[in-house]
Amino acid sequence: MKDYIGKSVVFGIRPEAIEAVESGGIEGDITVVEQMGNEEYIYFNIGTTQWICRMNVDGEKNLRRAGCCEFIFNTAKCHIFDKETEQNVSL
Repeated sequence: MKDYIGKSVVFGIRPEAIEAVESGGIEGDITVVEQMGNEEYIYFNIGTTQWICRMNVDGEKNLRRAGCCEFIFNTAKCHIFDKETEQNVSL
């Protein structure tokens, strides 16, 4: 990774590695909440970037219905890609 310091890279993370939380996360503006059986897909923006969070529906949390919410990213499950070659450089 040290070869990529100061270079342009792409950050990749799967929706299940992003979690909506009541506090302690990064604030995002929710645009769509899509219910798919026992899961919800929460589409939200941080700045101009759209993200998707996938969570199990537990019937108790209602914080995902508001216009904004806080999210945490499990960075242990993220990947970094070379912007030019699209090669995963975090493996």
